[in-house]
Amino acid sequence: GSFCVAGYDNCSTIGHPEACCSLTQVCTLDSVGRVGCCEFGVKCVGEIPLKTSGAGPRWEGLARG
Repeated sequence: GSFCVAGYDNCSTIGHPEACCSLTQVCTLDSVGRVGCCEFGVKCVGEIPLKTSGAGPRWEGLARG
């Protein structure tokens, strides 16, 4: 079973079941191997910037490529 909230699925397909992406996104890895979520049909590239402060997810997301 998945611990992700409703509307999200885990990223076990890429070996990271601890991460969750929404059902409208796919799990992917950035250029340095961190897990990110990318919209379906969009090529995401680059490195996910680390958030330096604030609540919420550690990652802010990948850029569209």
